[in-house]
Amino acid sequence: MAEAHQAVAFQFTVTPEGVDFRLSREALKHVYLSGINSWKKRLIRIKNGILRGVYPGSPTSWLVVVMATVGSSFCNVDVSLGLVGCIQRCLPQGCGPYQTPQTRALLSMAIFSTGVWVTGIFFFRQTLKLLLSYHGWMFEMHGKTSNLTRIWAMCVRLLSSRHPMLYSFQTSLPKLPVPRVSATIKRYLESVRPLLDDEEYYRMEMLAKEFQNKTAPRLQKYLVLKSWWASNYVSDWWEEYIYLRGRSPLMVNSNYYVMVEWAQARQAFFSSGKNKAALEAIERAAFFVALDEESYRYDPEDEASLSLYGKALLHGNCYNRWFDKSFTLISFKNGQLGLNAEHAWADAPIIGHLWEFVLGTDSFHLGYTETGHCLGKPNPALPPPTRLQWDIPKQCQAVIESSYQVAKALADDVELYCFQFLPFGKGLIKKCRTSPDAFVQIALQLAHFRDRGKFCLTYEASMTRMFREGRTETVRSCTSESTAFVQAMVEKSHVKADLRDLFQKAAKKHQNMYRLAMTGAGIDRHLFCLYLVSKYLGVSSPFLAEVLSEPWRLSTSQIPQSQIRMFDPEQHPNHLGAGGGFGPVADDGYGVSYMIAGENTIFFHISSKFSSSETNAQRFGNHIRQALLDLADLFQVPKTDS
Repeated sequence: MAEAHQAVAFQFTVTPEGVDFRLSREALKHVYLSGINSWKKRLIRIKNGILRGVYPGSPTSWLVVVMATVGSSFCNVDVSLGLVGCIQRCLPQGCGPYQTPQTRALLSMAIFSTGVWVTGIFFFRQTLKLLLSYHGWMFEMHGKTSNLTRIWAMCVRLLSSRHPMLYSFQTSLPKLPVPRVSATIKRYLESVRPLLDDEEYYRMEMLAKEFQNKTAPRLQKYLVLKSWWASNYVSDWWEEYIYLRGRSPLMVNSNYYVMVEWAQARQAFFSSGKNKAALEAIERAAFFVALDEESYRYDPEDEASLSLYGKALLHGNCYNRWFDKSFTLISFKNGQLGLNAEHAWADAPIIGHLWEFVLGTDSFHLGYTETGHCLGKPNPALPPPTRLQWDIPKQCQAVIESSYQVAKALADDVELYCFQFLPFGKGLIKKCRTSPDAFVQIALQLAHFRDRGKFCLTYEASMTRMFREGRTETVRSCTSESTAFVQAMVEKSHVKADLRDLFQKAAKKHQNMYRLAMTGAGIDRHLFCLYLVSKYLGVSSPFLAEVLSEPWRLSTSQIPQSQIRMFDPEQHPNHLGAGGGFGPVADDGYGVSYMIAGENTIFFHISSKFSSSETNAQRFGNHIRQALLDLADLFQVPKTDS
């Protein structure tokens, strides 16, 4: 925070006696050290950028190639097949660094060696990109790996054996492919069939066919053209139009555990003077730290404790979170920690990876003394905290109070119910010979039908991180197969064998849809980009307008677990995080995140709005509990006591 230090480093006052000028040596020292550290970080970033840019090459490997070329020339072996001589003849004549034959020869060999080195890097990356474009392994049955996949895995392991840096493999990842319009339309119609009656489905089918035959070919050409030059044809538009241009408040709606008015207030009250300097100091920081006076922790004996913990992380008291920072690190009075992350820069797996590393490092690498203090000695050279100076006039106070009332109403409307499901986890689910994610998603469909008496459009977030700059895709997990199973379960007139068959069909369908989404054959991102192209071209599409306006009344997401192997969660269950959650997407819907934390436990975070008479987060949570138990009973697998 160099601006804050500068604010106290130089002080002068104009008085009738003259100008009173004061200089703080300590502040100047910290400003100087801050500048040195800034330049060090800048040089480190430049160095890391170069090393990432030449990966898997390195300065050492370049030197080895140069030495090999020079050494072979001393042995009268021309490994360049005459190219060094051609380069030497092309060098400019005259005095200077090229005046001696030896210098010209060495320079020519260095240029040739650099060309060989760069060519090797290029072929390495293209080979790895070609290998990573193979996704057949995802569609093979568990335990039945083909020879082709085995060979592919060996080649990938061989080419990625060197320790990479962050983003080292980014240029080796294939681009996200643009699906065929016909395939996307077909999968879309399949996804809405269980939600529409015959008349509504026929109308939607006609709209889809009209779009596919008349409007889509032109839009698709522009989208394919974009995919040729853009790193990812979805990610930049998704970030801009979904996260950055959204006009709803970040609190609850976008951030996972107000707009025009804030822009006007910023221009009026924070565009100059000490307010501008203080705000810039905050915005230039990497993240925000909130030191809360309240204490929260999860107590297994108190079911409400986890929900209160989650509510505090989701929105706090509405004025102790900085929602448009990358993330806010929240430290409670009792030492418990949590995060509130802004969604534009990262999806949940990134924060999950970070938090796993924090938990593992804190407990198993750093440790504490017997008295509970951190090991090691504090650094006395760190600069002391600097209080930011603000000038808040009455007009600004009125704006702040108005915004606070809006935020408070939004926060008070959120019902969050979190619980730890203890009867079983993925260990028992695997004994049912099904995917844990499919098992939970089908349980959510069963629970939602029991809760609302109908099915709804369901969103499950999937990753597209096998592609360059990939982010998310939607899995529409309410399928004809899952609805058929749920209806059979509710009717209670089918034998268990038939129910198991229906369940397995629904689970296989869900797994296939998830794999298609991960391999670039999803539905919603393609339609979203086609819609944006239509807006740019001024083309009206009733089909796209209706598709993009459909509400997601059940929005779900699985929180990844065990992304890094720093400790065994089965041996240290008390060091597991409880995951995180988000607010409901629709006013009359649910937001559900879940973390399959181990062999014997699953965490759920369920959100809804008190203002909706149709939803109740705790009621839905109880339905989820019962649905999971009913599915386990369907396979007659013994469960541990909760």
